[in-house]
Amino acid sequence: MIKEINNVIIDVAGPYYKFSNPYGTFVTCRRDEWFVSRVATDKEKNESKIIEMLGTKSLGRIVRSRRNKRRYVIDQLYPTQTFSSLNKALIFLVENDGKLVFCT
Repeated sequence: MIKEINNVIIDVAGPYYKFSNPYGTFVTCRRDEWFVSRVATDKEKNESKIIEMLGTKSLGRIVRSRRNKRRYVIDQLYPTQTFSSLNKALIFLVENDGKLVFCT
């Protein structure tokens, strides 16, 4: 889905179903994920070959647990922040583009 927030056109891909089983063979952590990207500027295209080929820059990944459907979290963001809707998380990503600290 393509959205425009604060005059920035973003592309939201998802939701994609993911799961993990860190404690054994049964699924324990079911979640939905959205990948958020925006059109790259000319300066950003010159910095990276991958951005030049794709024409987009990743803003982040938003995760929602299937257990708690009203809590959206930006993946690997420090400090952790939660949002009550996908739209609020998207607005936060667009407004703070380039200022966020992601853990790896």
